[in-house]
Amino acid sequence: MQRDPSDYKKMAHDPYCLEERIISDLQAVMKKDPNLEEFDVVPVTEAKNRSPIIHISHNLGIEVWCVKTVFMYCYENSFKLDPMWKKEYLRLERYTRMALLLNPNIATLWNTRKRLIANHLLDGDCDFLLSKLVLSQKPKCVEALSHRRWLLQQVSLDPQWVETELSLCDRLSSRMKCNYHAWSHRQWVYSQSLKLQGFNLNLWASEFEISDVWTKFHLSDHSGWHYRKFLLDHFRQNLGKIEQNMDIARKVLGDSTGTATSSQLYMNLLNEELQKNQDLILSFNAHETLWYYRRFLLQAGTIDHSESLFIEKCCNPAKSNCNSANNVDAIQMRYLEHHRRWLSDFCL
Repeated sequence: MQRDPSDYKKMAHDPYCLEERIISDLQAVMKKDPNLEEFDVVPVTEAKNRSPIIHISHNLGIEVWCVKTVFMYCYENSFKLDPMWKKEYLRLERYTRMALLLNPNIATLWNTRKRLIANHLLDGDCDFLLSKLVLSQKPKCVEALSHRRWLLQQVSLDPQWVETELSLCDRLSSRMKCNYHAWSHRQWVYSQSLKLQGFNLNLWASEFEISDVWTKFHLSDHSGWHYRKFLLDHFRQNLGKIEQNMDIARKVLGDSTGTATSSQLYMNLLNEELQKNQDLILSFNAHETLWYYRRFLLQAGTIDHSESLFIEKCCNPAKSNCNSANNVDAIQMRYLEHHRRWLSDFCL
């Protein structure tokens, strides 16, 4: 059903119009079920004589036939009420919520909700649910993730907030390949945890294990490998704290060699990573991100420490198994040649 834009002003204060009824139905579902997990637009061939809001097993949907009309109604009214936001905050919250569910890429509406939360006119918990539902449909929505980070800095954090955010990142990265925004959010969550609670070796080890599994199944996902690099950098930056708890560190990391210092433990990690990287390069052809990660490992092992464990392999190609990769094609040969040139420059 198409409406003339001039009709929106007439509808703005009609609590019984179709759009208002749909908004009220959605509001009732979100209030009734705070454990909603997913939101989506449901394709239907025609409108039926019932509410287009669908609620099944913690999943929320809206039938496609009303999306355009409801969105335009909410969008128009959100901007009309903005100058009167202190007086009309209840209606403004309703309209911005519905509009963002249908089109979450409007930063102005997210900022409107920030203003309401900052002035204690809206509970921030509502927006945790809203952003989660938005991200279930659009896993790369940077505006929703940015709003979520702002919320985490404004409200009193639940003791399980780190676990909750990391679980969300798991779902987002699984739903969309090469989801840079999800991995960036994961880095931010880890960094905030570090800032608020200090370095937690158990959390680090858990994230490192998750990263190991992910990267083995997503060899070309640069974001996943970059997160692994990020974790190794944080391990290096906290060697002093790890040194004070070496027994725990060896147990958590499964090191049975009796490593004496945290620096040696870090070098062992890099050495294991280099061997895993070599095995992946030999087993799977032409994944450029593996070569970039390899260069990081070589730099980390030689620049940050005096040991020449990696530089010997760099300077003597005959000792490096990288040159015997199976099923080498033209692309892999190009990567090999680029890597040789990098090694030559690096070893000068």
